[in-house]
Order: sequence, then C-alpha cells, then structure tokens
Amino acid sequence: MEVELVSEADVVETPPSPQTQDVEPVAPELYPAEISSDLMSPATGAPAVIAPQLSDVPEDKADEASNDGFVEAEELFTARILKENGSEEVRKTLPLLAPEERVTQLCNIEALEQVRMDRSGPEPDSLDPSSFGPTTFAEGQLEATGGAIRIAREWYHIEFECVPGEDLESIQHFRYRLGEEIPRELWEEHNLIPEDFDDD
Repeated sequence: MEVELVSEADVVETPPSPQTQDVEPVAPELYPAEISSDLMSPATGAPAVIAPQLSDVPEDKADEASNDGFVEAEELFTARILKENGSEEVRKTLPLLAPEERVTQLCNIEALEQVRMDRSGPEPDSLDPSSFGPTTFAEGQLEATGGAIRIAREWYHIEFECVPGEDLESIQHFRYRLGEEIPRELWEEHNLIPEDFDDD
C-alpha cells in the first residue's frame, strides 16, 4: 500500500457549511370560547368551532408575555379573594364540590382576577372555561383551551393553564393567553349573553 505525504501548504481547508437561518416559532392559534355569568354554572363542553387568531396581549402585560403569547402570573390572588368578606358564599360552596369542579372554580376566580389586574378599562365579570372545548386536568394542572371571558358586555377567547394548591383553596401557578373578540353570531350557539339577566 502506498502512502503519499503532503505538506501543510497542500492541504485545502474545507469551507464551513453555511448556517441555517433560525426560524421563529409560530404561536399556536387560540380556540374559541364562551362565557357563563354564574360562577357555579355547568360548563357546556361544546367542541371548538373555529380557531380564532390571537389578539394583542393586554397593553400593561405586553412586555411580559412569553414567546407563545402566554402571560405568566407574577402574583396569585385566589387565596386572598376567598378570605374577603364578600366571598362567604363561595367559601361555603367550594367544599361541597367534587375535586375537579372545585379546581375549575378556583382557576376561574384566578383567571378573572388576573385579567382584571393586567388591563386597564372595563373589568371582566364572567368566565366559562369550556365554552368551545372541554377542560383537561392531568398531573395536577388544569388546562382550558376553549374558554371565554366577558368584558364590557363583549366576549373574548381565553386560554389558560392553572395549578391549584394542595389545600384546594389557592393557586400555585397560572398563565393565560387572551384571544380576539368572539363574533356575535356565535353567542346564541354557545349560550353567551351580554350581561346577566339581559333580554337583548
């Protein structure tokens, strides 16, 4: 076998391969949602009908949103709210619920308060986490991908992830993504109303 020796000058360096251009991930679309004004009202469980485009994150939290559009809660409010004088009825009702329904109601309270604290203007007053799709509860976390929240008599899509405390009286972690306004032509189909006891 013959071996040819070459000098360093004869070695031609292989040019580096061009770097692939990074592609920013596309944020997933948010599923539609519907609202229920009664905190204890049953969820509709209706399947998602459309996948609306994400709206802008509320102005006050825009800089804090993650790459996927979710706003991470820096402060949690449910435990404090349940201790307030106006929450006696909720405190009495929660222990009567099955564990998953209790978690759902705790997460509803947290979702309403997070959105209220994160934005200026009219406050949200009702929320249904499963108007356009069922909630799921696994590994200690509730996920609502088809929720709806009512603000100033208009409905908006909302998606959130919520981890309850072991005492089932608090929330340990919460993040949400607010979607676009729900078209009025979908309100009747998903039992959405402009306000409680409104005949419009």
